[in-house]
Amino acid sequence: MPQRTEAQTLLLDTEHEHELNRLAEACHARFAPQDEVEEDLVGQFIAASWRLRRLYRVETGVYDLEAAGCDSSDLEDFSRREKEALLYRRLSGQTRLLSDIDRQEGRLRRAYDRALHNLLLLQRNRPSPEHPPPAAGKRKRRNEPGEPQSRPFLVPAAAARPF
Repeated sequence: MPQRTEAQTLLLDTEHEHELNRLAEACHARFAPQDEVEEDLVGQFIAASWRLRRLYRVETGVYDLEAAGCDSSDLEDFSRREKEALLYRRLSGQTRLLSDIDRQEGRLRRAYDRALHNLLLLQRNRPSPEHPPPAAGKRKRRNEPGEPQSRPFLVPAAAARPF
């Protein structure tokens, strides 16, 4: 099996790579990551946002299919949203479908919020050009007077990483 790119691991066959690329470009323009850590957080944010969008389409598709009384006999007659809903319904089982959508939304929303929180916190604590970080050889000793050093609290991102 050929190797998949990072973007392709997020895409279903029913989704379009140019839409994901547009989201990624907008997020990179908005957050302008300056190092690998920020780049990773932007990636987590993009993945969570993409999956949330998919989940919203699936939920709408489920309601559309139920309203039309459709099953999966001929997929060619269905829209992208309805195909994704049928796939999701097959994978999760009809009886708990809507509660599963709610549960997945909560998980994705937490990943989205955690990535955004950590990214904004990290960016807020970037050294400014007027106050660059101290040089490696000029560290203050613990008992030296000076301003207290604050360290940002970052929420663990283990649950927010893309699959």
